[in-house]
Amino acid sequence: MKVVSIRLSEAAATRYQAMADEAWPNPIPLSTYLKRRLEEGDAIAEHLDALRLDIRDLAVDIGRGHGRPDGSHADSVAIETLLLLRAVTNPQHVRMVQAELQRQGITPWQAETSQ
Repeated sequence: MKVVSIRLSEAAATRYQAMADEAWPNPIPLSTYLKRRLEEGDAIAEHLDALRLDIRDLAVDIGRGHGRPDGSHADSVAIETLLLLRAVTNPQHVRMVQAELQRQGITPWQAETSQ
């Protein structure tokens, strides 16, 4: 294992330390918190790269006329994309995006509730 030193501004160090102190279920050292964030960021980047490749492949398929005429192919892609994005984001980000949609006058999607 290699030890790597990094420099942070005072404000960034304070912000990250506060996040590390609030880690669940117990506070963790700042270095552990930053390491986890880097590793999670790498995992998200890999998911996004895979999604970009899938979208590129889909565009090629549609360009070749491989999409279904009834639009069901596009619907399944939209649903899968939504599920993938929900899997790699946290509830705070979902709320932030929904608030931005509302700010722009767009009604955010809400799951139907059975009564």
